[in-house]
Amino acid sequence: MIIPLTAAIIFGLALAHYKWAISRTNLETKTFLCTHFLTMFGVGALAAWWWGSWETPLFSQPRYIGLFLIIVSFGLVYNYFLVRGFKRESLHEYELIDLLMPIFTVVLAAIAFVDEREPVRIGLALLGASVFLITHWRRHQVVFKQADRWLVYAVFLMALERVLVKPILTIIDPIVLYTLRTGLISLILLFFFRPRLARIPAVEWLQLVINGLLGVTSMVLIWTSINQFGVVVTELYLLVTPIVLAIVSLFFFKERWTLLQVWSFVVILASIGLMNQLL
Repeated sequence: MIIPLTAAIIFGLALAHYKWAISRTNLETKTFLCTHFLTMFGVGALAAWWWGSWETPLFSQPRYIGLFLIIVSFGLVYNYFLVRGFKRESLHEYELIDLLMPIFTVVLAAIAFVDEREPVRIGLALLGASVFLITHWRRHQVVFKQADRWLVYAVFLMALERVLVKPILTIIDPIVLYTLRTGLISLILLFFFRPRLARIPAVEWLQLVINGLLGVTSMVLIWTSINQFGVVVTELYLLVTPIVLAIVSLFFFKERWTLLQVWSFVVILASIGLMNQLL
């Protein structure tokens, strides 16, 4: 199960760098979104040109066209929410909210797909997510602030996207689909926002390219895992992502772990180990 585990680790690093880039660059939200998707498209296009398979009936059936446009819309909206939220909240705050995504995704996948309703898999995924959420919850966060709500909305839309992308992946290479998605989003953002790209310093472009490499790699691996192992199994492995964020917070932001947090890490790793034995 190298693919979902690697996806979880790289996705955690991509989120941490995404938060860092938003905080350290002086770009406004609209400009940041435009440059972010432009670099993601550039990285994805190069990768798809070398390794992707462009033989696809994606645009031959209205069903797949509709699903593709929906995930493009979700990508536009939830990235806007992420940027708004990350400008106000710490990585540690997002780490807690990110724990809602596996619960959203597993429930939605079980509702949408018959092959995702295997009780043991659902139980392990929900157990790991619930234990992690409970042990990380703090009383003052029961009532979300406005900035928190942006992140909750983003996480819910990300969960919906992971469910809706599953049928499309049966007919198209993940890296090609991701390139088409980021390319269309880039065109939409550039058309409406018209950022002055020439004024962006080279050092900020470098950070965006680094984030593009991490982002494209993690998302392609996640979509590959969904196609091969299903949404529920992928979500269980993606519980490693909050652990990666917690490690980043520990080493770079000096945020201490509690005994309950360590126990939750053990439960998640044990659940993943058990899932690996069942597959």
